[in-house]
Amino acid sequence: MNPLKKIRDALGSSTEALEVSLDEVDQAYEEDREDQIEECRDRKNQLMEKSEEVVSELETSLEEVKDYEDKENLDIVEDVAENFYNTRRNLIQNLDLGKDIQEHSNQFKDFIEEFNDVSMKEGAVMQRIHEKSGRLEKSMQKAVNHSEDLEEFAEEGFKPIQKLEEFRQEKERLMQKKGRINDLRQKINNTDIEGLEQELENKGSELEKLRHSDAMKHLREKQDKMQRLKDEKDSKISSVESSISKVERGIKKSLYGIENQGISFEGEKSDLEDLLDRSYMENPGAVSDLDELIDLIKDNSILEDRQLEKFKEGCRELQDLDEKVQEIKETSDKISKLEEEIADREIQEKIDDAAQEKKDVKEEIEAAKEERENAREELQQKQDEIQREFEHLEDSLNAEVRREVNLVDDYFS
Repeated sequence: MNPLKKIRDALGSSTEALEVSLDEVDQAYEEDREDQIEECRDRKNQLMEKSEEVVSELETSLEEVKDYEDKENLDIVEDVAENFYNTRRNLIQNLDLGKDIQEHSNQFKDFIEEFNDVSMKEGAVMQRIHEKSGRLEKSMQKAVNHSEDLEEFAEEGFKPIQKLEEFRQEKERLMQKKGRINDLRQKINNTDIEGLEQELENKGSELEKLRHSDAMKHLREKQDKMQRLKDEKDSKISSVESSISKVERGIKKSLYGIENQGISFEGEKSDLEDLLDRSYMENPGAVSDLDELIDLIKDNSILEDRQLEKFKEGCRELQDLDEKVQEIKETSDKISKLEEEIADREIQEKIDDAAQEKKDVKEEIEAAKEERENAREELQQKQDEIQREFEHLEDSLNAEVRREVNLVDDYFS
C-alpha cells in the first residue's frame, strides 16, 4: 500500500492514537493538512505569477513617462521625466525575484519601495503626468497592494508549507544523529584495546627475552670490562697528574730563576714546560731533566726543605713515566677496541628496536583509550539530544494534526 494512503486512512479512521514512524513524520503532517498545503501552493504560484504581471504592467505604464511632452514645453520637466523613466526601467530590468516565497516577498518589497522613492522634483513631474493620464500611478498602487499581499502570505498564509519543511528538516536531523550514534557505537565496539594490551605484553616478553639472552650477557661482559678499563685508565692518569702537581711549584720557580736571574740550566726548558702543560702523553721523556733540577733547586735555595722533599717525592714517582704513558695508551687502545665491538653488536640494535616497538604499542593503547572515551562521551551527548528532540518532534506533530500520534522508531524500541 502507498504509505501516504496508509497514513491518510489511519488519520481518518479511528480516535485511537496513531503510531507514526520517524521517516513518515512529514508525510503524516502533509496528509493531515493536505487541503491547506495544496491551497498554499496554489496561492504561492498565483502570487508569484501576479508579481510578473504587476511588474509587466509597471513597465508598460512607464512608457507614458518616456513619451511625456510638457504642455508648457518646459525642458526641465521633460529632463526629470526622462531621468525617472531611465532609473525605473533599470530597476525593472535588474529585478530577479527568487522562488522562495519569503525571499520573493522581501525582494518585491525592496523593489517597489525603491521604485516609489521619488524626489521633490520627480513628485512634481509625476503630478503633472497624473493629471494627464494617471495610468502609472494606478500601476504603482497596484504594485504596493501586491507587495502587502505577498508579505501577509509569507508571514501567515504560508505557515502550513513552512511547518511541513520544518518537519522534514527535523526528521533529517534526527536521522543523521541516529547515523552518528550507530557510527560511535561501532567505533567503541571496534576499538580493540584488549588486543593491543596483549600485543604490549608480547612485546614486553620479547624485550625481556632479548635482555636475558646469551648475546646480551656477552655484551654486558664487554661493557663491564670496558668500564673497568676506563676506571683503570682514569686512575693511572690521576696518579700521574698528582705526581706532576708535586713538582709543579719547583719547576715554575726554577724556570723563573733560569729566565730572570741568570741561573744556569743545561737541560731542555721545553721539557719542563711540557710537564707544566700536562703534555706528558706526547712527551713522556720530559722528566729526564728532573734530577738536574733537584741539584739546581738545592744550590740556589729555590724551595724550602719541606717543599723540596715534596718535589723529590714527585720526581721519584715520575721516574717510570714512560712505562705509565705506555700503559695508559695500551689501556686506551683496549677501550677503543671494545667500543668498536660493542657498537657492532646486533643484539643492542634488536633491544633498542624492541623497546621502541613496546613504547609505540603503549602510546597506541593510550590513544585508543582516549579515543574510545571521547566516543563514549559524544555518544551519551547524542543520545540525550536525540531523546529530547524526538519527544519535541512528537509534541510538535500532535500540536498540528487532528488525531493523537505516537512517534515510534526502532532506535527507541
